[in-house]
Amino acid sequence: MPLIIAPLGKSVKVLKYSLDEGSEKRLRDLGLVPGCEIAVVQESGGDLIIQVKDARIALNKSLARKIFVA
Repeated sequence: MPLIIAPLGKSVKVLKYSLDEGSEKRLRDLGLVPGCEIAVVQESGGDLIIQVKDARIALNKSLARKIFVA
């Protein structure tokens, strides 16, 4: 399922993302890699704040639609 519809507060695993090379590298640099556990901690108008390890990352809804989790 796309990250945009992941339940709030539930831990999910990143499966893959379908992004351009620059965006993909940026997410990897932030620790958001396939196989990692993340949680959506806040949602506002489709934009998300996610917890990745000890960091919180803001993602816009167009980017969140391209990240697939289970």
